[in-house]
Amino acid sequence: MIRFTDARYSPAWVAVLSGLLIWMTLAGPETATAADKPFYEGKTIRVIVPFSPGGGTDNYARFAARHWVKYIPGNPKILVQNMPGGGGALTFGYLYSKASRDGLTLGVASEGIPVRRLLRRPGHTYKFTEMSLIASAPSSTTHFAGKSLGIKELSDLKKTSGKIVAGDTQKGSTVAIVSGLIFQLLGLEYRQVYGYSSYGEARLALLKGEVNMTGGDAFNYALVVKPLEEKGDVTILFQSGLLDSQGKVTRHPAMPHLRTVKEGFVELFGKEPSGTVWEAIKGIIAVNTLGKSVWAPPGVPEARVRVLEDGFRKMVADPAFQADAVKVMGGKNDAVIGKDAQAALKQFFGLPEEVVKLYR
Repeated sequence: MIRFTDARYSPAWVAVLSGLLIWMTLAGPETATAADKPFYEGKTIRVIVPFSPGGGTDNYARFAARHWVKYIPGNPKILVQNMPGGGGALTFGYLYSKASRDGLTLGVASEGIPVRRLLRRPGHTYKFTEMSLIASAPSSTTHFAGKSLGIKELSDLKKTSGKIVAGDTQKGSTVAIVSGLIFQLLGLEYRQVYGYSSYGEARLALLKGEVNMTGGDAFNYALVVKPLEEKGDVTILFQSGLLDSQGKVTRHPAMPHLRTVKEGFVELFGKEPSGTVWEAIKGIIAVNTLGKSVWAPPGVPEARVRVLEDGFRKMVADPAFQADAVKVMGGKNDAVIGKDAQAALKQFFGLPEEVVKLYR
């Protein structure tokens, strides 16, 4: 115990110092508790989707947010907001230059947004290399026809050359690019109509007969496309697929019964595809590894990025999450986390110039 016996200390000073010691004793543990409090406790994370509601990116963001929040220390709220415009340019321009750097504002990209950045589309001036890629869930595009095209089987596609009108969001969309490349690979004449705010809107246009072909991705297949297929409103032709570690094209686990475009080519022509157009399609299939990717703005403290990564990792490892993924999304939902996701991004931005020219 400290005793104030020195004559130099007046009774008034003794009272002040004693009060200070009492305050330090009481405040010390409370201050330590505040320091140990998880950053995200009592806070709201805003997750921005760069497209209108109803598309695969929006469906995935809302599904993942519902689960992810349970694995982030402090159990924050997650608010999903839509900010459509410029095929993702509005959202990622905002995320890159204006969003808060505290880890409370994130964005979700479709695989088409890195493609548009690669192609230097207008407005896509942000830099992915300066942002933090938290996690990505591999995707795969689907391609289907409406009743107005008048086909029931893949073999009927050969009869539709010159009649195909495909509905797309914009040039640079992954679905739009791979659709055009597939039509070229199959030797089909086609026309693409751009301007739909999402592939949900393009799908509605298909059902109205405004266009006769469109696409989507694995994250809206089970929710909306499969029911349309079962009703006979659409005919699904193929999925783009994924690349495994050996470079082999495989089916997405959410759509294990749907043929890949490679399988469709073999079915139609009796041989495997080859050539520059096929290599370009494989490039798009490769970027499907980045499927739906979650990003933080530049400058977010690394410790907070690690917390978000770890939460995502725990989420996809939880059997309860995977069971819900099968129920809602149609299949198990894996994810590539942190540095592994960054490696996939680096590989995509390292594609040969001749393939990039073909995309353009």
